[in-house]
Amino acid sequence: KMIIFFIIRNGIPCADRLILILVLTLLSLPCIHSQNAVLSEHHASSTIDIDFHRGIELDSAVFSTHYPTKSLDLLVAVTTKHPIVNDLSVLKSSFETWASASNFHSNDRFIIYSGSSSEVSTSFNHKSYINSSTATLRRLTKQHSSSHRSRESIERKYKKNQEFPLFWMELKEVRDSDYPALHKNVLQWEHMSQFTAFKWYLRCDDDAYVNIKLYRQLLLKLDHNVPYYVGKRSFGRAQEVARLQMKMTKYAEGGFCQVFSAGAQSLVRNCRKSVNKWRKVLGKEHTHDDVEFGRCMHEQGLRLDGLGLKVDDAFPNVGKSMNKTKPMTTEKDKILKKRLTRSEMQCPLVIHPVKSPDKMHYVHHLVERLERIHHC
Repeated sequence: KMIIFFIIRNGIPCADRLILILVLTLLSLPCIHSQNAVLSEHHASSTIDIDFHRGIELDSAVFSTHYPTKSLDLLVAVTTKHPIVNDLSVLKSSFETWASASNFHSNDRFIIYSGSSSEVSTSFNHKSYINSSTATLRRLTKQHSSSHRSRESIERKYKKNQEFPLFWMELKEVRDSDYPALHKNVLQWEHMSQFTAFKWYLRCDDDAYVNIKLYRQLLLKLDHNVPYYVGKRSFGRAQEVARLQMKMTKYAEGGFCQVFSAGAQSLVRNCRKSVNKWRKVLGKEHTHDDVEFGRCMHEQGLRLDGLGLKVDDAFPNVGKSMNKTKPMTTEKDKILKKRLTRSEMQCPLVIHPVKSPDKMHYVHHLVERLERIHHC
C-alpha cells in the first residue's frame, strides 16, 4: 500500500503505474505463498500415531509406589473417551501442538483418562481406591507418520518424543456415554489425589488448548504444600444458581482445566462424600462436575485462585454459542486471529473449546506468535 501511495503521489503516468503495480504484485507472490505454506503446515492432517492396542500395562498406583513423594512437578490429566472405539483426532492434534515433547518438561507426566469400552454399571457407588479391578494404567508409544517428511526428520522427532512418556488410565466402572460426566470425573479426581509423586495436578478436557509452559512457570512459583485450587472463574448460569443452591461465589469452569496442589489432595479425597450429599439434596440428574468440585473445595474452606490474571486474556472462550440442535463449535479463523492477537492481549493459559485438529493447529500458531511478541 505504501508503494502504491508513493507511485500515485509522484505523478507516474497511469499506464506505467499499472505495469509497475503488476510487477510488484508478481514479485510478492512467493512471500504470500510461503506464508500460506506455513499456515497449511499448521492445518496439516495428523502426523501422530498412538498405539492404544499395545500399551504396556503398569501397576495402577505406580505414581504413588515407584516415585518419591512430590519428586515430579505436573500431572496433566486429560478427560476423553475410550480411544479404541472413538475418534480422538483432536486429542492427537494436542500432541503435535501444546502437548508436544518440545513443550513438556521431563519432570511432568501426561495421562489420558477414559471410561470403559464395555457396558458397565451406572451405580455411583464406585470404589474410590486404585487397583486392577477399578482401573487399568498403560504406558503408550507414539510416533510421527507423515508421508511427506523425510525418514530422517521423522526419526529425529520420534526420538525426541520418547522423552515425553504418555499414559492411559481406563476407568473400568464408568461409561463414556454418561452425561453429565459426574461419575467419571469424581473417580478421576480421586485417582489423581492418590498419586503422591506430583506437586501440581491439572484436569483438562480434550478440546482445551493448554499453554503448558506458561502454566508450569506460574505454578512452580507457588508453594505446592499449601492448598491451592486454580482455574477460570465462573459464577454459574443465572438460571441454575438458585436451583443448585450454589453458596460459593465462584468455581473453576471445567473446560478450562481445574488445578489443585499437592497441599489440597486430602481435600479432593473428600469430594465423593460431598457429591453424594448434594445428589441426595438436589436429585441425581441435577448438576455439573465443575460446580460440584468447586462446592467441595468451598465447603472445606478453599477458595478459587485466579493467579491475579485477567480472565478474558488468560482463559479465552472461543466457542460459538450453543443451541438445542447443534453441538458447540469453535469460532472461525478470522475471529480467532482477532481475539488472540490483540495488541494488549496477554499470553493465554487455556483456550477452549477447540473442536477440530485444524483449529488446534491454528490456535497453536497464534499463541506462538503472541509468545514471540510478549516473550512469555
